[in-house]
Amino acid sequence: MTRLSVIVGVASGAADVLRRHLRALAEQTLQPVDVVVPHDPSRHAFASLAEAHPAVRFLAVHLDDGEVADGRSHDVLRTAGLRAATGDILVLVEDQSVPAPGWLAALAAAFERYPDAGAVGGVIDCEPGSKVA
Repeated sequence: MTRLSVIVGVASGAADVLRRHLRALAEQTLQPVDVVVPHDPSRHAFASLAEAHPAVRFLAVHLDDGEVADGRSHDVLRTAGLRAATGDILVLVEDQSVPAPGWLAALAAAFERYPDAGAVGGVIDCEPGSKVA
């Protein structure tokens, strides 16, 4: 069985946006082995979310001002999340997304069907009625 880790990039920084995403992950038909949310606690206040989602690993990564100023903060956070993840397949997603209930199961099925694949993806529904492939 495929073991997936989900690394959630904090793009919005808003707790309500991340809360919506974590709810959608909890409703997946296939649960990941872990969910990692790398964030800078000096820039993001997620303590209440951490309490509400004890299975999610909120990974504190302290960014320096240079990493933020030159736009490397997302790369630094994402890399920390990738290093902390424990799954065989690492799934990168941002907090603004709301994955459909079968999203992780479809990713796992694609990797099982194409075991030599290095990456898989899917349709992104940006707005009701519009699709980006």
